[in-house]
Amino acid sequence: MSSGQTIDFSEASETLNLTDALGCGGVLIGQFVAGDKLDLNGAWSFSRFNDNAPATVGTQTPASGANQIAPAFARELSQSSFSVNGGGATVIGRM
Repeated sequence: MSSGQTIDFSEASETLNLTDALGCGGVLIGQFVAGDKLDLNGAWSFSRFNDNAPATVGTQTPASGANQIAPAFARELSQSSFSVNGGGATVIGRM
């Protein structure tokens, strides 16, 4: 994946496994609905969440050591829209 690309989920309850989360900077995630998941394949902690209004992009900013990524979601979302499961593998889910 490269910057400027859009990833659209086509069905509920899909999982996107990011084998290289750091290589996904600038990617826009669309159609992220209840049941969908983003697997970051590693232990990440969250440093920030930016809510968004309709027709804008909201982001979560996870950090793994000194590395940060900011997945951008093209939907009206709030922090309560997400679940985050940590541990050995971090998974961002849409509630």
